[in-house]
Amino acid sequence: MLLMVNLNAQTTYYVDAERPDDDGDGSSWATAKQYLQSALALAVDGDEIWVAAGTYYPDEGEGAAGNDRESNFAIPSGVKVYGGFAGEEESLEDRDWEGNETILSGDIDGTADDNSGNAYHVVIMEDVSEETVLDGFTITAGNANGAPNVAVIYGRDSQRGGGIFNRNGSPRITNCTISGNSTEGERSRGGGMYNHNEGSGAVTLTNCTISGNSTEGNYSEGGGMYNYNESSGVDKLINCTISGNSTIGNQSKGGGMYNHCQYGSPCYGVGGNANFELINCLITGNSSQSGSVPDRSGPGGGIYNFNGSPRLI
Repeated sequence: MLLMVNLNAQTTYYVDAERPDDDGDGSSWATAKQYLQSALALAVDGDEIWVAAGTYYPDEGEGAAGNDRESNFAIPSGVKVYGGFAGEEESLEDRDWEGNETILSGDIDGTADDNSGNAYHVVIMEDVSEETVLDGFTITAGNANGAPNVAVIYGRDSQRGGGIFNRNGSPRITNCTISGNSTEGERSRGGGMYNHNEGSGAVTLTNCTISGNSTEGNYSEGGGMYNYNESSGVDKLINCTISGNSTIGNQSKGGGMYNHCQYGSPCYGVGGNANFELINCLITGNSSQSGSVPDRSGPGGGIYNFNGSPRLI
């Protein structure tokens, strides 16, 4: 008798905020998890998570503590997380991610008009492979306004990346809206997304909208997105819109995006390798507002580039 075992079997977990409880095993829509955190706790490299329309908070579910500002959705490497389901689909092709809005929200204390108690980061991706996927979500209401430098959460500065914080990862983020996130404080960065890659990491965003995010504070940078590259990889935005983002404060820069290539990196200086590509993207209505030193603040309302050689196509 020949016994064959598939060591790379993929498991799909299901999540539906409308479930009455979180007791299901997540193996079908009928037994779906109520909280995304609970499915993330189960998923390993190669698995998928299908998430039905609704609003999900990082302080709910397996291992989460209510109203904990350090809570976030940490996506495991190699896991593919898809939103936009009605809760009955049998294939990815059946979902409607535009009609079935699936929201990841940092508004953990439920006060929409006051973000002081919101999660520092809504989504975290660290050291993840290019097989890691986040697709079909709205990421909103993250507020990275912790103390600078000393307030470090598991190695992450809590003044960077209110919506998404990616470090040394190569995730594929597709069909997502990153909006209404913020960072606050001196040198705060990446209201919508903070991306810091070393080695060969490179993030790819496709068909995404980054809008209505902000950084506020002296020397704040990258209201929509802050890209810091020490990598040989090339970060890409494809068919994306960056609009209505802002930086506010003395010498703030890059309302829509701040692109920084570290000195000595492959992308550094004139003739360096491209560290960032924007392909068929729309960048509009962003601003970098002057502070009390107007002659030294506010450059790069749309994009501010420092040392790098980005490619715009």
